[in-house]
Amino acid sequence: MRLRHPACLLAIMTFCFLFIGSPFFTMERQQELRVGICARNMVESGDWIIPDFQGQSRLRKPPLSYWMSASAMKLSGSQGVFAARFPAILAAVALVLVVLAAGRTWISPRGGLMAALLLASSIGFLRHGRLAETDITLTLFTTASILLVYRALQQRSLRHWIGAGLCMGLGILAKGPAALALPLLALGAYLLFVPSARQGFRPFGLLILLVLAGALAIPWYAAIHQLAQHTAGSQVGQELSALVKTEHRGNPAYYLYTLPIMLLPWGVFLPVALARMWQQRERDPRLVFLLGWLGTSFLLLTLIPSKQAHYAVLLLPPAALVTGWHMQARSNRFVAGVVATVLALSLGYFYFVYPRVNGLSRVPDFLAAARSTTDEAPLVHVVGINSAVFDFYLRRHVHNIEDTAQAWNRAGKGDAVVVIQRTDRSIDIAVDPLREQRSGEYTLRLYTKE
Repeated sequence: MRLRHPACLLAIMTFCFLFIGSPFFTMERQQELRVGICARNMVESGDWIIPDFQGQSRLRKPPLSYWMSASAMKLSGSQGVFAARFPAILAAVALVLVVLAAGRTWISPRGGLMAALLLASSIGFLRHGRLAETDITLTLFTTASILLVYRALQQRSLRHWIGAGLCMGLGILAKGPAALALPLLALGAYLLFVPSARQGFRPFGLLILLVLAGALAIPWYAAIHQLAQHTAGSQVGQELSALVKTEHRGNPAYYLYTLPIMLLPWGVFLPVALARMWQQRERDPRLVFLLGWLGTSFLLLTLIPSKQAHYAVLLLPPAALVTGWHMQARSNRFVAGVVATVLALSLGYFYFVYPRVNGLSRVPDFLAAARSTTDEAPLVHVVGINSAVFDFYLRRHVHNIEDTAQAWNRAGKGDAVVVIQRTDRSIDIAVDPLREQRSGEYTLRLYTKE
C-alpha cells in the first residue's frame, strides 16, 4: 500500500500535465510528423509492415511508435493530434513509474519518489514527454531493461532476464540498437568495477536476454527485407551512417550543458550530486551501478558525432536518480513547493504564454478554417513551413516551395497557395488573399488561382 498510493498520485499528476499541454503544441517537428503521418497511413491502407511517409517508404526507423499511434487512432476512431500523442504520453507516465521503482531499488522509497518527481517536473521531460516521437518510448524500455538486468544480478532470477530481454526487444523496435547497447554497457561497467556482482551473473540469463530481444526485433527487419529488399537495405544503412555523417554535428561537450538544461530546474544540483555520489561509491555498490549507467550512456552519446537535444532524453532517468539520491535529504515541504511551482509555471506556459509567443501554434486553426478551399483545390502549394505539417492537418499531399512568387507561377487554375511567413517580410505577388490571419510574428495567408 505504501508504494501504490504515491505511484497512483504520481501517474495521475504526470498524465494530467502532459495531456493538458498537448493540444497547444502544433505538430511541426519532423520527428513527430513522421510518426503521425505513418500511423495515419497504416490505418488507412491496412499495411502495418511498410510505413509510408508522404508517398515514400519510411524504413530508417523501426515501427513500434507508428504501431502505437496507429492503434490509438484505430481504437479511438480519430486521426488527430490527441490520438497520435496519446501512446507517447502513456509511455512517459510509465517511465516515471519505472524510475520510481528503480529509485526504491537503488536508493530508498523516499529517494525513489524524489527521483520520479524530479523527472516528471523537468523541462526536458515536460517538453518531449507529450510529443509523438520515438525517444520517450525508447527511454522507457531501455530504463526498464536496465532495472531488470540489475535485479537479475541481485536476485539471480531467470524471470528478470526474461523481462529484460522483452523490454530490450521492444526498445529496439522503438528506435534501434541503442536499446541493446545501453543496458549491455551499464551491465559491463558494473561487472567490471564491482567484482562481487559477478557472482550473480548468469551467462545463460544473458543468452536468454539476447535471444528474446532478437526474437522480438528481427522479424520486422526480415519482413521489410523480403518485401522491400533494395529500399530497406539502403534506408537502414543511411540511418546507421547518419550517426557518423550527419548535419547535426556538435562539439564533444554538447551533453555536458544540454543534460543539466534538460533536467532544469533540478539540473543545477546534478554536478554536486555526481561529486557526492562519486565520493561515496565504495560504500554502496548500488551507487556504482547508477554512475556506470549514466557514465556509459553519456560516453556513447558523446562519441556519436550526431548531437541533438532529444537524444539527451535517454540520460534523464539516470540523471534524475542521481539527483534524487542527493535531494532525498531535503524536506518534503521544500520539494513539494518547488515541484508544484514548476508544474504550475508549465501549465501557465502552455495555456497562456506559448499560444501567444509561437505564431505557428495557430496553424491548425487556420488550416481548419481553410479546409473547404483546400479540399476542393486540385493541388495545394505551401510556402514557409514543412509540407508534412499540411499533410498531417489537411490529410493530403502538398507541394512545398520556398518562394511565394514561384509557387504562384507554378499553380494552375483552381490551385490553392498557402503562405506562412514572418509579418515583416514582403509578399511577392500582387493578389489579395482569400483568407489572412495574424499569429504572433507570423502572417498566414491563403490564395486561390482563378
